[in-house]
Amino acid sequence: MAREHACAQLILALARFTDSGDYDAALALFCDDAVMDRDGDVVSGIAALRQAYAQRPASRITRHVLSNIVVELDGADQAQVSSYVTVYRHMREPGQDGPPYRMPGADVLGQYQDRLVHTSAGWRLASRITRTIFQFRDSKKG
Repeated sequence: MAREHACAQLILALARFTDSGDYDAALALFCDDAVMDRDGDVVSGIAALRQAYAQRPASRITRHVLSNIVVELDGADQAQVSSYVTVYRHMREPGQDGPPYRMPGADVLGQYQDRLVHTSAGWRLASRITRTIFQFRDSKKG
């Protein structure tokens, strides 16, 4: 169960680092040749992932809430992780105080299909497929 726990902790850490804006820490959780597929928009390699993170507006506040995390080990050094993600997103206005921020609810409910590999540095994300299941309001991905 220790390996399963470590895999679950990796995907939770990725959400936490992304939400806090610590993109260097988030990127450190990926393999150099990682692939991210967000509803068919594919980004490959750590340099492209870094660029994608850099394009996130500084005024965007997000919280990625993960649930129903299932880890399936594939040998000693690979794992498949499936989870649901509920994304809350707010665009902060100039001069706006906060938190708390008022919002009508979540933006999307989606599903992650992650492939993790165990490296000399520990578990790393080799690929993530994100599929939006429910779109609650019209908003940009993030």
